[in-house]
Amino acid sequence: MIGDMKVLCLIPVRMGSHRFPGKPLAKINGKTMVQTIYDNTQNSKYIDNYFIITEDEIIKKEVLKFTSNVLLTDKHSDCIIRSVEGLDIIETNKNKSFDYIVIVQGDEPLVTTVMVDKAIEELYNNSEFENWCDLVNVCSSLSDFDVHNLNAVKVFSENDKMIACLYGRRVAVPKLQRYKQTGIFVLRREILKNYRWLSPTFFEEILNIDMLRFLENKYKIKLCYINKYLPSVDVPSDIDIIEKEIKCLSGKF
Repeated sequence: MIGDMKVLCLIPVRMGSHRFPGKPLAKINGKTMVQTIYDNTQNSKYIDNYFIITEDEIIKKEVLKFTSNVLLTDKHSDCIIRSVEGLDIIETNKNKSFDYIVIVQGDEPLVTTVMVDKAIEELYNNSEFENWCDLVNVCSSLSDFDVHNLNAVKVFSENDKMIACLYGRRVAVPKLQRYKQTGIFVLRREILKNYRWLSPTFFEEILNIDMLRFLENKYKIKLCYINKYLPSVDVPSDIDIIEKEIKCLSGKF
């Protein structure tokens, strides 16, 4: 909880990734990626409950080896729609209510509680008056490799402070645009609930980036910048990059 706001963390995962089928159960230093992400989000100062949400029984079976906080949903290709359904199940069947929802996508094994808590604080501190925002999107440094990596979503800020309108796309961009979208964001409950009523938007469908549905519907998005290279897992070869990165990390961002 932060202030009077209760916080839920959802980790949506599925086996059916087009670029990396079975990704959640891929091993990183001997531990499945889904468990790596779950473990790395623990001990937040603000999160009250955690749930992994999936459409796959095989993932549920694996998750039950380390936590009972797992829910089955219908099949969805959109992780945000999966999160909406997960929230519905939690509120209805678990008799719980929340104000802020943290979503950590299942391809971010280098996520830390420092990142998550910083994003929660950004939403809490910018939710009223002239600084009001609907959603905080965590972004990291854009590496030389990711400048031309078609799997990396690039983020554009309105100004150097990385506040307000964002625009991301999976195409090579000039190095001057230095931000990479992660799969970590925090939003208010009602904003997540309302997502199900928004039709897929023009650029969202062209670029296959969920965040653009919020942007194109004029929701107010704030960047939370992590001054650190944060590679994601998009394809099998990324596992080696992650394992090498883990060896280099001090544990602090």
